[in-house]
Formats: sequence, C-alpha cells, structure tokens
Amino acid sequence: MNRRILFIFIFLGIYCNSFSQKSPNWGIWNQLTGSWVGEGNGKPGQGEGECSFTFDLDKNILVRKNHTVISAIKDKKEVIHDDLMIIYADSLGLTNRAIYFDNESHVINYSIINSDTTIILTSEIRLGLPQFRLTYSFVNKETLTSKFEISLNSKDFFTYIEGTSKKKL
Repeated sequence: MNRRILFIFIFLGIYCNSFSQKSPNWGIWNQLTGSWVGEGNGKPGQGEGECSFTFDLDKNILVRKNHTVISAIKDKKEVIHDDLMIIYADSLGLTNRAIYFDNESHVINYSIINSDTTIILTSEIRLGLPQFRLTYSFVNKETLTSKFEISLNSKDFFTYIEGTSKKKL
C-alpha cells in the first residue's frame, strides 16, 4: 500500500513538472532595466519623455512604462502620450512576446527577435490594419536608440518616430 502511494506521488510530481513553464531567459533585456530619459529638448513640436523597464511577478515579466510630452506648436496643442508594455516568455522560457497598451486605446501584440545589441518587436499582421515595428539598439550601456515604424502592406516600413535615450543613474 505504501509503495502505491509513493508511486502515485512520484507520478504526479513528474506529470505536473512536465507541464510547467520554464523561467524566462532575459538576456539582452537585462540591459534595459532601469529608467531612461529621451534626449528631446521640449522645443515646440518636439518631444521629451521618460521610460522605465522593471521586472515584476518574481522576474517572470518585464514592464515598460513610457511617458512622452510633445510640446505645442502653432495651432497644435501639447500632446501627452502614456503607454505600458508587458514583455513575457513563452512556455520554453523565450522572451519573444509582448503586449502594448496606451492612453489612445491602442493594443498591440508583438513578437520579438533580438541579437546582442538590438531588440526588434513586430506586431502581428491583421487584415486591414497597419503593422508596427519597434526597434531598440544599444549604442553603449548608457545610450539607447529607438525607432517606431509603420507598414501599410506588411513589407515596406516607414519611420514614424525615432530618438535616443540616456540611462538615468
């Protein structure tokens, strides 16, 4: 009887463990943690802002919060843009997915590829909607460039906005 109970517990342990998700491998994302300040000067028509990347849920997700202010120019009033993005891993522990939300009611699902110095987030293709691509490139440990692009045909992307950020120490 005791052997049966022991066998059942061993079997259940192996069974449950085989369906568990692996811990994320954050790799290049570790370099992004902390706060970043955009190098915009806040002059009319130009933006300035801050962005932060912090781990949450026992380092199972990475949360990006962004706040940008685009100064008023002529007949255009000041624009404030806030967004939140959650980067997460798939069941194999690969940090290859993200979901984005902003104060303009946009929701974007991204897939991610990266190298040692670049992270590229590309939105899913949805019929009748533009496709988006966000690229982060490290110039060095304290300097990051970012570029947000849009495609109307899922192959030709044009730059919508780009900038450089410095890490806050």
